[in-house]
This record gives sequence, C-alpha cells and structure tokens, in this order.
Amino acid sequence: MDSDAFSVLSTAPPSYREIETELWVPPEHRDELVPQPSQAASAASNSLEPVAGPSRNGLASEPTPQDRPVTPKPPLPPRRPTQGKEVALSSTQRALPPPPSQEVVLAWSPPPAPVVPQVPSGSATYLFSSSSFNTMLLLPSARNDAADSRPLYHITVHLNCLMPSSYITVIRRGTSESGEYVGEFEMGISKEMSTVTLEGQRKLVSSTLTTFYSALRDQKHLRWKMGDTEFMWKVIMKPSYKAICTLRQTGMERMPEFAYLVPGKLTGPVDNVEDRLTTIRIKPAGRPFVDHVIMSALILERIRLTPSNSETNVLFNYPGSFI
Repeated sequence: MDSDAFSVLSTAPPSYREIETELWVPPEHRDELVPQPSQAASAASNSLEPVAGPSRNGLASEPTPQDRPVTPKPPLPPRRPTQGKEVALSSTQRALPPPPSQEVVLAWSPPPAPVVPQVPSGSATYLFSSSSFNTMLLLPSARNDAADSRPLYHITVHLNCLMPSSYITVIRRGTSESGEYVGEFEMGISKEMSTVTLEGQRKLVSSTLTTFYSALRDQKHLRWKMGDTEFMWKVIMKPSYKAICTLRQTGMERMPEFAYLVPGKLTGPVDNVEDRLTTIRIKPAGRPFVDHVIMSALILERIRLTPSNSETNVLFNYPGSFI
C-alpha cells in the first residue's frame, strides 16, 4: 500500500468541536450553566487528553467521535405559559375591579310610620269629598272645633276584573293607598252575593246588615252585626233623607247616638261647598266603632243611590229587603 492511501485511511475525521454552536439560554438561567473553576480545569484537561482510537498495522490513530467524552446538555429553562393562557390571565386581571381604597358602610333606617289622625273626643263632622275619578277622602269639616285637618279615611273604588259590573270599595286610614287597610265591600251586578270584609272577617252583606220595618211608614230600621259589634241604623226618608246610628235598643229607654248621616243637597240654595257633599257626624259614643260606622254608612249610600224597580232589582246582588 502506498503512502498516500495509508494516510487517508489512517487519518481520523475532523473534530466536531470546532463547529459546534452554543445553545441559547435565557438570561435568568445563564448562571446555572457557568462551570466552576475546578470543573472548568478538569473539563479542559479531559478534553485535551488524546484518546486512542482503533489502530491499523500497529499505528495509533486519533480518537473517533464515539470515543470522545460527551458534554452534558444544559438543563432546559422552565416552560412558560402559552399565549392563550397569558391572554386569559391578563383579561381576567383586567376584569377584576381594583380593591377599594377604604371600606364603605351603607346605613338605612325605615321611614317613619305615617301619623293617623284620631277622632276628636267631642262630636266631629266629616265630609265625603272626591279627590279623583275613583277616590274620595273623609275630610274633617272646617266647622269642627279640632284643629286637625288631616283626612280620616282614604276610600277607593275598583272594578272586579272577573266581573267588571261588580265594584269593590276599599277603606284605608290616612291620606293615601299606603295607609293601614281597614276593610272593603263588593256590590254590583253579579251572580255572586255581595260581601263585606272587616277586622279579618268576610261575611255576606245580607247576614251583616238586616232590615226591620218600623211602625212608621216613612222610617226603616236596620241592624248591623259583625263580630262583637252591633248597632242600629234608623233611616228617615221624609221629609228629607237622613240616617241615625244608635246602640241597639232593647227597651223603651233612649239609646246613645253614634253618628248622623246626611246626603248632600241636590237642589236649593247652597251656602258653601260643604252643603253639596254628603256628611257624617261622629258622636263621642261612636268613637270606638268608627270603622264599623263608616263601612255601614257607605253600604247604605250605595243601596240608596242604586235605581230600584221591578226590572232592575233582579240585576243587583243586594239583599231583597233593601230594594
């Protein structure tokens, strides 16, 4: 074998260390890859020691790539969150409101309860005065000695949505619909009987207000009984209509009077506005029963003002003895 062929076959391939590129390492992990001085010296000595490779014809050759020492790979940097997670985290952080700079305490106190006017200790006259198309107030008369001019009751009329020809009259204390509920009654053109509700009880009007004919032709007596409350209404039809509420008479003695109900004038001279309005005068004896007195007085006026003849009587759900 000639010398040229022998040199080609016996010469080892060039070292790959000379062209090996350094891996990119993030700045925060560069310190982990910097070798210590002792380690660097030993690594340098090991890299310079020749490694015997396979020999041919007894001649030593340069070390092969398989015989060279393997340099350990640097540790990989920690995995960073993907772009989608970064976007989700950033959007969540932007959505969260910043913490308050200081604690906010909200205080609430209920509004004061409305003051309900009381019936004066003496006699007092009240007016049924309209305030809207379906509302009227029971106002104290300007002729009263008491200085309180606030309405005693708020009275509204609503139709029954299931039977629009039947009307419900609701009574509340005070000046508005937010006042304390007192009671109601329903009367009109309906197959159902008329009813009255008061003090948590609901009864038929026919069993609550019953009629007794007196010996006098132009008078009528009616008894109101609901729960433990019982009194009489004496209705005088001529020469002018008026109704007197008294305690139920059990003998010949004169019973204390509770109230006077006088309708407004339809004709004749009218000196002031009060003469055109229906009025009721509450006596001291009637103060404990004022809710019952007002409720029964409204029912009496509804019956009095309803047309009554042989043709219309069958339409209204009023007790037969009233019409």
